[in-house]
Amino acid sequence: MAIDKKFSFIRDPFRTNEFVVEIDGQNFVCDKVSGLKLGETGTVEQYDNQTNAVYKVSSGVVKWPSLTLETAFCGKQNEKNILEWWKETFNIANSGVPGSDGTYGSSSSRRNLNIIKYHFGQVAARWLVKEAWLKSVEFSELEAGSENVFKITVVLEHEGLELILS
Repeated sequence: MAIDKKFSFIRDPFRTNEFVVEIDGQNFVCDKVSGLKLGETGTVEQYDNQTNAVYKVSSGVVKWPSLTLETAFCGKQNEKNILEWWKETFNIANSGVPGSDGTYGSSSSRRNLNIIKYHFGQVAARWLVKEAWLKSVEFSELEAGSENVFKITVVLEHEGLELILS
């Protein structure tokens, strides 16, 4: 059956659901990913004192925003992997105190991530996150009488994203 040309502009856009996050090849069950920005650059401006104008003369330094992963906390392998990464990043010894083994943490414990976007079960896009490290791990507030889901929010810094379309 031929497609009527008057409807040729209609597309089937991707939904924001149906995705998988892999951290060094292991699935990280995740409800929300934010910060998927390929990067941004500053702008170098030059002031012209004769015309009282500012000209944009060049792009500046490329920056990547933090990547945030959010998921329900279930106390399973998902969270154990993040907590082990946290301990490794900040050199937390058995005492639970950063630096108690004589060393201090840094961004040296890095991981590569794949964020795979599916569309009706087929891979549609993939973001390769390069050299990510933990910036923060935060838990939901505890509140008596609440029925809210207890969540873990992981904020990552990284060395850039690469988007690959299928």
